[in-house]
Amino acid sequence: MTTIDTPIVVTAIPDGNPALHADTSEDTHTLIERVLAIDTEQRRTTLVCAWDRPARSQHDEGGSLYPDSYLRVASHPPTGWGALWWVGEHHGRPSLLVTHDPTGPHDRPELTFDIDADEFFPTTAALPLEAVRRALHDYISTAQLPTRVGWQPTMMLL
Repeated sequence: MTTIDTPIVVTAIPDGNPALHADTSEDTHTLIERVLAIDTEQRRTTLVCAWDRPARSQHDEGGSLYPDSYLRVASHPPTGWGALWWVGEHHGRPSLLVTHDPTGPHDRPELTFDIDADEFFPTTAALPLEAVRRALHDYISTAQLPTRVGWQPTMMLL
């Protein structure tokens, strides 16, 4: 696993809100817990990026600014399920991916990707929030596609 030598700033941008930042291990853990506590059922997913500088949302002064590779997080704390969407390089090519667990239970919830477009993750993308948490920590430590979860191609675009 490759790690980044420069300090990483973690940014979370909840739907319709200013960016939140963390640059210490303790603050990053707190930020991940805040992201997973957001119920995205009736909103868009939360953008999370690990970069060498703070990212910005369109609501921040100066407008949006974030890296080429990042995650979007869907979470539904009442049921304990979540999903991830990745944009970035995979096997040397630009890719759009969502998490994938073909062996999970058949009664997993359909998680919202974009409430405005009435677009949902496939149910095979739903993972227990603990798996999403581990994948977020993996991503934050490398700024690369998390390897602790499975992935499947998607055409969903926000």
